[in-house]
Amino acid sequence: MRLGKLRNTEIECSPFVLLPILYALLAGRPGTMLLNLLALFLHELCHVFVARAMGYRIKRIELQPFGFVARIEKRIGNRWDELAVASAGPLFSLVSAAACGALWASESLHLPGRTLIAQFGRINALLGIINLVPALPLDGGRMAESLLRMVLPPRQASQLLLFLGSITGAAAIVCGIFVPTEVDTQTMMFIMGAFLLLAVWRESRQTKEARIDGVLRRFETIRAGDCLRVRFIALHQSVRGEDALRFTDPRNIIYILVVNDAMEEIGRLSESCLLDGIARLGMGATLRAILLLH
Repeated sequence: MRLGKLRNTEIECSPFVLLPILYALLAGRPGTMLLNLLALFLHELCHVFVARAMGYRIKRIELQPFGFVARIEKRIGNRWDELAVASAGPLFSLVSAAACGALWASESLHLPGRTLIAQFGRINALLGIINLVPALPLDGGRMAESLLRMVLPPRQASQLLLFLGSITGAAAIVCGIFVPTEVDTQTMMFIMGAFLLLAVWRESRQTKEARIDGVLRRFETIRAGDCLRVRFIALHQSVRGEDALRFTDPRNIIYILVVNDAMEEIGRLSESCLLDGIARLGMGATLRAILLLH
């Protein structure tokens, strides 16, 4: 759902946010709902500030049950930049939780609303800890992905962390149903687990579109005067365009050497030729069929 636009950034809201909001209203706890939204807003604001400080423009912000998700206009090519942007939110949440805990425990300060301060601290602690779980699409998953790409191909790193995201979501649902604790905690665990599974499903479905978008962004990088490394890979002529896209790399321009059964090169495909062939013949087109177009 589109909520509006702030400067050049679109503000959207996932319809699944209505679930915890509806639960908070029915439970007669609108104050808790507002504290959660404030914690989520400040958490994501740190992501935005760090991203902008590094020169990245925020294209869209989407409110989701586990936080606001910022969509950056161009892919972060430097893994250390990606790590810094992803860690900013959880770090702020944990620091805020520690500060609230210190204020609540201080007997020399007679602050009004100490109960609200303690509650806000607990919310931030939970938000920070959840987002440190190394599972996509959580912040911890983004952080782990940026590090795993140092030792694993990008596709394998993403698949591993999406699998961990599924396990985490399923575990949260099981805890929400079977672990004896407060009813509020059980309900929120169940909602968070269900949404995490849905987010993993959406993330996996968006992978193909993200790869195509990554190729187009690399074109923009070259046009802007920056440079990228070139990497050659060899694929059999029967490989589908959909599968060939999986070998694209955000840090390199890929050229595909198309080979036959005798491992002889029958042609080469650039990323632009691959995209053109997919657009004209579909994702299931073989590299040989795409090669014949060019």
